[in-house]
Amino acid sequence: MKSEIEKIEKRPIQYWYEDGLNELAFGAIDLCAGAYFWLRTRIPQGSAWHVLWAIGMFPLLYVGIHLLNNMVKTLKQNLTYSRTGFVSFRRPQGWRKWFSIRGAIFGAGWALVYGFLRSDAFPSVNTAAWIPLVTGLIFAGAFIWAGMKTGIFRLLVTAVISALAGVGLFLAGLPEMAALGAFWGILGVSFCLSGAFALLRYLRRHPSSGADPS
Repeated sequence: MKSEIEKIEKRPIQYWYEDGLNELAFGAIDLCAGAYFWLRTRIPQGSAWHVLWAIGMFPLLYVGIHLLNNMVKTLKQNLTYSRTGFVSFRRPQGWRKWFSIRGAIFGAGWALVYGFLRSDAFPSVNTAAWIPLVTGLIFAGAFIWAGMKTGIFRLLVTAVISALAGVGLFLAGLPEMAALGAFWGILGVSFCLSGAFALLRYLRRHPSSGADPS
């Protein structure tokens, strides 16, 4: 009985990800993050642009996410809802607070880990070199959790890619910013490919009313 209830609860979430548009949007954000870190490696040492570049990251990220969110909503209205309808479900009371708390804990935890790895806690060990490895494993764990909670298998595949990217970049010994740029680039490409595959499959399964399903 419990498993049937869990399946029912997962269906609206699975429907939200069925067309792959959310993954395409997240992949675009990751690619932008990868480009941000890669461009930072091009800034000369000691340049004031380092400070401006760091300050400008969060406003750019906020604006980018807001624009992509609006684009996803528009595309869903034109591509998804016109084919398979709009699904609305009642969210549990306090779900926003629950999600915000989980996100805050995850963000604060990663900030502490990142700060520790960049510190001089172990002067004889280059702990900064472990950043891509730890980043890959942390996000792999997050994607595994999300995949298990939602029942979306593609997220489990992305978790494997995240872990392998972290291990590979750690072994490659790239500088910190270059490694982070490569990691987000790899993750962005994987999400874009996953989203494109899901979108094409969705469009084949649910052609528009004026299209020939054969």
